[in-house]
Amino acid sequence: MFIDNHTSSNSAPVVSDRQTLPAAGGALANISGVLKDLNAHFIGNYAISENTTDYYIEGGALLNDNKGNISNIKGDFIGNYVSGCNCDGGAIANIYNSNI
Repeated sequence: MFIDNHTSSNSAPVVSDRQTLPAAGGALANISGVLKDLNAHFIGNYAISENTTDYYIEGGALLNDNKGNISNIKGDFIGNYVSGCNCDGGAIANIYNSNI
């Protein structure tokens, strides 16, 4: 289970061929990786930024980015969210040529 995890604009992952994401993947960030089976519950996770100049606040619970591949997800997504400007994926953000 992933419960009450978060990321903020101070703890964001760096994507090598794109700009740094100010806040993304509150519980889990898969960047260019391969996950065959993801069996987990995601509860109350979030990505947040209070800075109005931050872009790409993505994936309150899960970010799949930069050609990442997730074959199967089994679990519940409850109460996950993103907050800030230019938000995508309250629970899951699947971006930049990624696959679920």
